[in-house]
Amino acid sequence: MTELNPIYKKAKKRVQFKIHALIYLLVLLFLWIVWYFIFKHQTDSTFFDVVLFTTLAWSILLIGHYFISYRLNHTLIENEIKLILKKYKTELTDQEISDFVQNKEKN
Repeated sequence: MTELNPIYKKAKKRVQFKIHALIYLLVLLFLWIVWYFIFKHQTDSTFFDVVLFTTLAWSILLIGHYFISYRLNHTLIENEIKLILKKYKTELTDQEISDFVQNKEKN
C-alpha cells in the first residue's frame, strides 16, 4: 500500500481540482444568470462589476489550481533535485531520484 501513496495523492489532487471546477462553473453560471435577468437593464453597474471581478479572480485561481494538480506535481521537484545534484557533481539515475522523492513524500 505504501507504493500507492504517491499515486493516491496525485489522484486526490486531481479529484479536488475537478470538484473546484464544477463549483466554479455552477456559481458563476448562477451569478451571470442573476445579472442578466435582474440587473442588466439597471443604470447602476455595481453588480456587473462584482460578477466580472469574481469571474476574473476565480479564473486565475482555477488556472493555478489546474497547474498544481496536473502539471507541477513531481516534475519541478525532480528537476530541482537534478539541478542540485549536477551542481555537486553527483551521478544518480532517474530511478534513484524518483525513489528519493517518494521517500521524502512519505516522511
